[in-house]
Amino acid sequence: MSIRRLIPVAGGLVLSLAAMPAASLHAQAKDDVKADTKWVHEVAADNLLEVNLGKMAERKATNPAVKQFGERMITDHGKANQELLSMASSHGLPFKPGLGHRHEQKVDRLQKVQGKEFDRAYIRSMIENHTDDISYFENEGRQAKSAPVRDYAAKYLPTLQQHLSMAKQIAGQVGADTALANHATTAAPKGKPKSTTAK
Repeated sequence: MSIRRLIPVAGGLVLSLAAMPAASLHAQAKDDVKADTKWVHEVAADNLLEVNLGKMAERKATNPAVKQFGERMITDHGKANQELLSMASSHGLPFKPGLGHRHEQKVDRLQKVQGKEFDRAYIRSMIENHTDDISYFENEGRQAKSAPVRDYAAKYLPTLQQHLSMAKQIAGQVGADTALANHATTAAPKGKPKSTTAK
């Protein structure tokens, strides 16, 4: 093969090699979960809250449907958090989830009520929490910078919607005021509170 024929081949090879780092950088940017750190931390805190409140419902609920709903929250949000933490860790974002101030207030508030009053307060809280979470997943989740976070949001949004539907059905059984719960979440849009996390 002549040198003249080799030059175009070599030139093409150099161009291909030069293009590879850019493509690799683009792939890394697409999968950079660290770019969505705030969202990941907030969702982990929300999942932890639902698990903690679910355990409280297991102990304190008087209505069997409320108790079963609490057990479902432990299972579903526990699994969702395990997957979230695993995904974050595998992309260089290991952390221990913790509750934010607003989350702790909800826990304290429910600890103070008993009996049928607890059933109503818990279900109202579930409607408020899931309405808020659905909005957060639909907005910030879909606009996340990294593909793994967008995929996670898309995967668990239907679960949150199912939980909200279940909570509203149970609300009718226990006499919880769903209109009040809905008003609380739609009257004044609010951003997610800062959660406390231990890295």
